[in-house]
Amino acid sequence: MIIQLLVIITVFLYSKILSSRSSIGTLTYEKSRKNLCIFATILLVLQSGLRNVAVGADTYSYFIQFENDIKAPWSQIIGRFTDVYVYGEGKDAGYQVFEKLCSNISTNYTIYLLIIACIFFIPLMKVVYRNTLSLEHIVIAVLVYESLFYSFFSITGCRQTIETGLCLLAFEEIKNKNLKKFLLFIFIGAFIHKSCLIFLPFYWIATIKKTYLLFYLSVLSFPFMMVFGRAFTVELALLSGSENYLNYANEEAAGAVTLSLFYIALLFSTFYQYKQNKDYFDDHSYIVNAVTLGLFFLPLTFVSSALMRIVQYYSIFLIVFVGYMKPIKANTRRNIFYPIAVVLLLYKIISTNATYGFFWETMALGSNYM
Repeated sequence: MIIQLLVIITVFLYSKILSSRSSIGTLTYEKSRKNLCIFATILLVLQSGLRNVAVGADTYSYFIQFENDIKAPWSQIIGRFTDVYVYGEGKDAGYQVFEKLCSNISTNYTIYLLIIACIFFIPLMKVVYRNTLSLEHIVIAVLVYESLFYSFFSITGCRQTIETGLCLLAFEEIKNKNLKKFLLFIFIGAFIHKSCLIFLPFYWIATIKKTYLLFYLSVLSFPFMMVFGRAFTVELALLSGSENYLNYANEEAAGAVTLSLFYIALLFSTFYQYKQNKDYFDDHSYIVNAVTLGLFFLPLTFVSSALMRIVQYYSIFLIVFVGYMKPIKANTRRNIFYPIAVVLLLYKIISTNATYGFFWETMALGSNYM
């Protein structure tokens, strides 16, 4: 909790310094925004990469795998592609290739975690920079990340953190209308974590300008996905050829109730002022449509909590979307839900009370290793 709050407070204070420098003309506002994004990126990379192996549910298990895989000969690493994609033994052979390549830079696990953090946070903060207008919006983006996504991308899943970074790079290619580069990033990511293929249809969905129509469709589909989510998961399993999704379809999950309520309230309160910000929404339809698709997939968490990884390919764009709750134009009515959302996000960080330690500190491993 403390490390998360420190990151947010530090970014907030630096934004005030940059704002004052902009107001007296020593720094342009655009340069201030860029500097704040770079500063936030560095903090987030260090927060994730310098963590102790005992931080997070599976940092230590990834450490053991890293130590074993980098000692394996290249012939064995390449042979895993045959095992996975011909004989169906194991999964995601590209991750071992990534580990082996990183070991050429350093065999130190902390350096490895820093590399993964760079692959994720640099594209993420580029998305933030290119889809925000103010210093405040960037601070809110960091707040949303720390409250909703820190516990996964910063301290847990190495494989999905890597290929989510690749999906964020692919996202930029949608805006550039470069299908070949988009497919290349998704193709590479699929070898590291097959679930990233769920991001593939977004190339065509992202450009829908009538964002409110997609929003209404997702809202209407929500109860149907609650009922037929298990059958949908089975279809995903058949399309992916993965037994994992079949296992997920047979699980019993309580579902992310709190996140679902917050997510739905957030979308409704933001679309509440659609008419006021219509031009801005249309110009940033990629972000709005991504978050809306997250709502479509959200009921899958009631099938299996592990399916949150499907939702996160789209919900990650909430870090920018929450800022859209605040009126863009001057002299427009305030969105009363905006300050409430900020308070709730801060409350989530405080109430979670997650423990953190740096790699040089002594920490006990979690109970899942006992």
